Amino acid sequence: MLDDLLVVGFDLQMQREVHMGEKPVEQWRELGYGRMETVVCFYCWRGIDAPAGTKVPLLARGRIGGLVRPHFAHPAGTAPPGGYNPETVWHINAKHRLARWAARSLTSRGFGWSSGPTGSTAAPTSTSPSATAPTWLWRPSAS
Repeated sequence: MLDDLLVVGFDLQMQREVHMGEKPVEQWRELGYGRMETVVCFYCWRGIDAPAGTKVPLLARGRIGGLVRPHFAHPAGTAPPGGYNPETVWHINAKHRLARWAARSLTSRGFGWSSGPTGSTAAPTSTSPSATAPTWLWRPSAS
């Protein structure tokens, strides 16, 4: 199912969202379903289509060069009926990809990120008194 390929993990030990590309599949397998079970479904944990705090340990599926790209998936019978709302999944994935890109971009310019009290928000912080934050994350090209 396509929705399975869009599942984002949440690492209970690090208290942050995680994505398949951050570590090799074998490492995610050790942290997922049937083993340490510290990587759970981000959507279920945050209360999207399930009660908040629902712990669904994820499977790490696929392999480099295999028929299916590496991805997180719910164990059989643990996903919400009908899957997640695709617009919600796309929104969360886009938000997290943008945040990762911005963190890398700002870090290379002398900025860092500090999490809010709940860890759900982030704000840029300068590590250099002369550094200035970029005004635009995206700017339309002149035609």
